[in-house]
Amino acid sequence: MESIKSKVFNYLTSSQKSELCHYISKFTKKHSGKSTDDILNLLVEEEKYYLEIDSSRHPWIGDYLDDETFYKDLALYIKEIQCKLNYQEKQKPYLEKQKEYQKEQRKIARNRKMSKQPPTQKQVSYYKALCRKLDIDIKTIDLENASRLDLKNALDAILNEEGEFKKQNILLKLQEIVKSREED
Repeated sequence: MESIKSKVFNYLTSSQKSELCHYISKFTKKHSGKSTDDILNLLVEEEKYYLEIDSSRHPWIGDYLDDETFYKDLALYIKEIQCKLNYQEKQKPYLEKQKEYQKEQRKIARNRKMSKQPPTQKQVSYYKALCRKLDIDIKTIDLENASRLDLKNALDAILNEEGEFKKQNILLKLQEIVKSREED
């Protein structure tokens, strides 16, 4: 996609052009649901208003508001920004899929790396403490030959089961409370 920026507003200084282009792109994004003519009219009205109250961000723009080439350049640049916004919107699903794929690839690489490393001392001690607390046989996993990934998966499984067990206990207690209130 060829940029039109180098072909418009060439009668402005480089800083003025840069500032104006940035402002137009932000303004166009803000009013993205509107047509080119509507955005152009809104932009010109806003600039005229700020010039009248002597509070314009672009005080030099007053010299160009009556110039026909300025309006043509504005319209061209707004159209280009709208095209870019439409293109970005169309690309969004693909970018989301790509992000999800990269996330999965990072997870696979992390698991592959962890499967080759020995478990940390904290993992081992936490595993032993959980097993003692929940009356699980510590020897379900061979701690001498287990990897970090093995211990991580075992800890996740234990914690998930413990969470389910706690949920079931809470539900049973709630049901008992409801039954006791119904009997009263």
